[in-house]
Amino acid sequence: MNKIPKIYIVLIFLKGIIACNPPSNSTDTATSGEIAIAVDISYQPILQSAIQVFEATYPKAKIKPFYVSEVEAMDLLVKDSVRIAIIPRLFNEEEMKYFENIKIKPRATQIAVEGIAFIVHKENPDTAIPHEIIKNILSGKVTTWKEIGKNKNRKDSINLVFDHPGSSVVAYVIDSINQNQPLPKNSFSTGSNEKVIDYVSQNKSALGLIPLAWIADMEDSTANKFLSKIEVVHIIGEDKEYRRPYLFYLQNGEYPFIRNVYALSREARTGLGTGFVSFLAGREGQRLIYKADLLPVHKPIRLIEIKTGNLQ
Repeated sequence: MNKIPKIYIVLIFLKGIIACNPPSNSTDTATSGEIAIAVDISYQPILQSAIQVFEATYPKAKIKPFYVSEVEAMDLLVKDSVRIAIIPRLFNEEEMKYFENIKIKPRATQIAVEGIAFIVHKENPDTAIPHEIIKNILSGKVTTWKEIGKNKNRKDSINLVFDHPGSSVVAYVIDSINQNQPLPKNSFSTGSNEKVIDYVSQNKSALGLIPLAWIADMEDSTANKFLSKIEVVHIIGEDKEYRRPYLFYLQNGEYPFIRNVYALSREARTGLGTGFVSFLAGREGQRLIYKADLLPVHKPIRLIEIKTGNLQ
């Protein structure tokens, strides 16, 4: 495993592939043609399903996704290698100024709300951790399991495990929790969310952070396989209530570690990128997000017909 401070190396071969196959600038429409998009790997499970449904609905459309880190996704969008980037943040001031200078008006469309899940080994007795303790772990103020609670005789240190240094999970912790302070020295990267789950399942001292999208969908066999290997931590709030990153707690805002998901576009016309974003933000796309147990921006409406009269 690599230490978190190590600089994350961009996948050069990926950019080469895109450079050799640049997105079309003239032949695609909102429902036809072929384009490349960049997707934060946090959302690979839900975007794979969404692309399949979109292409089945519009057979003349082809979406080519590149599942990369948040940093890479925005880099590809800025460099015009893709027209759409799906990441858990908005454009920053520097990026907006860049687009303004090249006479492009970028657009941001929120498509979902999701959470960061904390996971531990199946035999770890500490499966419920207070919100403030979590923050202290992430800032390095708490470094051992005996400081948390149930077993004061534990001698093992906490091993914080992330996917990789350039991920949106790491960015979320640094920006939203640590107030721009670096991650503690007991942090490691494994290279992927699957490897985070594998590492935690084999190490009782590990505390892993993964995007909720990887384990949210209870009807997905892969998500269930992951869940069978680890325990999802309950976060204890100031009201002493226990909360996991379930849809209900995302919706009412009681789960503390949530973030918004956006589709960012640099497309200057109504092309396939705009069509796909409209699909994600529309009725069918929002249904897919809801079905995956993430929180859609526009909750799908169920129409129930009620008939009056005597039952036969």
